[in-house]
Parts: sequence; structure tokens; C-alpha cells
Amino acid sequence: MTDLGLITDLRDDRLPGEPLLQKVMSRGKIVSRMPSLPEIRKRFLDEFTKLDERYRAIEGRGPFFPVSFSPRLRSLQAKTVRGVRHREFEESRSKAGDPILHGLDMESDELIQVFGFL
Repeated sequence: MTDLGLITDLRDDRLPGEPLLQKVMSRGKIVSRMPSLPEIRKRFLDEFTKLDERYRAIEGRGPFFPVSFSPRLRSLQAKTVRGVRHREFEESRSKAGDPILHGLDMESDELIQVFGFL
């Protein structure tokens, strides 16, 4: 967490702050000691008291704790969305009688640019 909130990132991103997740399993094997229930409780209380009071409410509608994505994660997300849209577009193009594509004589890259998929 930072003063600005939580930044969700990729495993190998090196951002300032302390990682919240710790590796406990690898390839189906436990790789670290499991904390006891009193240790878990203590850690929760220690971390919970660090939260600004406005974010401590368990019920209600906010304000919500700010969460953002690292630049690399946003880039990967955009790349994945483009790939899925491209595949869906190619699949729809191959179907006979597609009203959007019927009669168009363009290459797929041109169509993707025209319809805003990239």
C-alpha cells in the first residue's frame, strides 16, 4: 500500500512499498511456515489500524479504498483485450452472411482500424 492506495502489479514489477502477498506454495508444495491464528489476528489488527478511518467501515458504500494498476499491468490488459477482440473479429468475419462485413473488400487489418478494435 502507498499513501495513494493499493497498486496491483505483475509479480516481477519493482514498485515502492511493501508487497501484500507472500508465496506460500510452489508446485503444490508448502514453501513457508503457516502463521498461527493468533499471528494472523495480530497482523490483521496491525495492518487494519494503519488504514485511514474513512476506509475502515465494513458496511456502507464508501468511500472506497483507492486501487490502481501498474503501467505494465495496464499495458498487458490492453494487449489481451486487443487480442481477444481481434480473434472475435476474425471469427465473425469467417461466418457467412455477416451483415457488417458483407460486401466489404478490405484486409482484416484495415477493417480492424476502421471498426476501432486496435
